[in-house]
Amino acid sequence: MHIYLCDRDDVKNSDQAILRFCMEYANDMKMDAIMKEAVLEAEILRTPRGKPFLQGIPYIHFSISHSKTIWGCAIGSHPIGFDIEDFPRFNRIGGTDAEDKEDGKWINMAGRFFTKAEQDYVLKEGERSFLKLWTRKEAYIKYKGIGLSDGLAEVELIKDGQPVCQLPDEWVDEINVEYKLVAAYCAEHKRETKKIYDYRK
Repeated sequence: MHIYLCDRDDVKNSDQAILRFCMEYANDMKMDAIMKEAVLEAEILRTPRGKPFLQGIPYIHFSISHSKTIWGCAIGSHPIGFDIEDFPRFNRIGGTDAEDKEDGKWINMAGRFFTKAEQDYVLKEGERSFLKLWTRKEAYIKYKGIGLSDGLAEVELIKDGQPVCQLPDEWVDEINVEYKLVAAYCAEHKRETKKIYDYRK
C-alpha cells in the first residue's frame, strides 16, 4: 500500500490526481508496458453509492480522502478504504480549552455516530482518540462502499475498553503519519504501508 499526500488547495481535479498517482504506483511496482498503458487510458467510474474505481483495472485499487488542509490517496493491489484528518479539527472555533472539552464538536459527533462503548472510550482518552476511531470508521465505510449514515453505526471498534483492528471480515488500523494528521485504512487483511509520498509544500 502506498500513500500520496498533497495540499488540498493544489488538487483542482481529484480524478486527474488519482490517475497521476495510479501511474506513479504502476511505475513503482514495475508493471509491464501493457498494464501501464491500460492505467494511462483508464477512466474513473463510480458505483451507485459513489465509490470510485478504475474501469477495467483489477490490479490497482485506491481510496481517497480530504480534510481541511490535506488531500490523500491510498493505492494498493487489493480493495482498500482510506481516511485522513487534520488534528485538531473538531474543536469549536473561538472556544476556550475548557469550553472545547465540554462541548467541542468532536464530542457531539461521538454522541451522534459512536456506540456507547466508543463514546466512553473517547471521552476518557480525548480528541485524538476520537479522530483515531473516526478515521477507522470512515476507512471502513469507504472499503465497504456504503453511506456515512449506514456505516458509522454498523461497526463496533471498541472491545473491553480498547480499540480493535480485527473485525469479522475486515482489518482496520491506523496509518503512522505526522503528528498533526490522523489516518487509517480498512482492507480484507492487515496491510503494510510501504511508502508515503508527501507532495505538500
